[in-house]
Amino acid sequence: MGSPRGRSIFGVGTSIASVAVVVASLSSVLVGPVEQPVLLLVCGAAYLLALTLGVLFVIRLERGQHALVAALFVLGGANVWVSRGATILLLMPLVSLSVLWLTIRSSVALTVLLGIFVALVRSYRGGVSGLGTVADFGSAALFTVIFSRLLQREHAAALRIGRLAADVETRNEQLRASAARIQELATVQERNRIAREIHDSLGHYLTSAHVQLEVARTALLKGGTDAATHVTRAQELVHGGL
Repeated sequence: MGSPRGRSIFGVGTSIASVAVVVASLSSVLVGPVEQPVLLLVCGAAYLLALTLGVLFVIRLERGQHALVAALFVLGGANVWVSRGATILLLMPLVSLSVLWLTIRSSVALTVLLGIFVALVRSYRGGVSGLGTVADFGSAALFTVIFSRLLQREHAAALRIGRLAADVETRNEQLRASAARIQELATVQERNRIAREIHDSLGHYLTSAHVQLEVARTALLKGGTDAATHVTRAQELVHGGL
């Protein structure tokens, strides 16, 4: 079914193609004998103006697609009526918009209604067989529908790729943050390990050296002769600790 994202599918490139189709359709009729060329030109200009400006407003405002489709239906029907059914290609941008903006049922119903209207106009005003008109309009509409669906799927795939890329970037950010936390935790653990080693090894040396110095001081106070031995031992312990 159609969705709001269809409004962004009908971008600049597709708008230019639609304008080219409308201009080509009108030009092919105006170069030949036309019953009311001025009226046809006015109706064609109104249709073209509604198509270009209307699409821009819908994309900008992100609403009003149903009103624009209705307006293009009326203006396109007026062009077909004035041209006696010769400007059926002018209706293809409307078919494309209905596929992109409306539900499947609504777009199919609109396309069938356009086909019936064109067949009636060409039969009663142009003297052309209804069966041939249905074949002409049906082939052009079928191509337009297939092209619009492909465009819609390509746009949906691009959106999915964009979401996946954003998700991958988010995951990468989370991984970088986790790596930073792990690195910080490893640094803290290393600091704690060094602190434990200092406490267990150097602290032991310093405690032993302190005891030896205390013994040496006591020996000196008592006039003993082994004070130098304790001082030497304390010195060895400090050197070992270093």
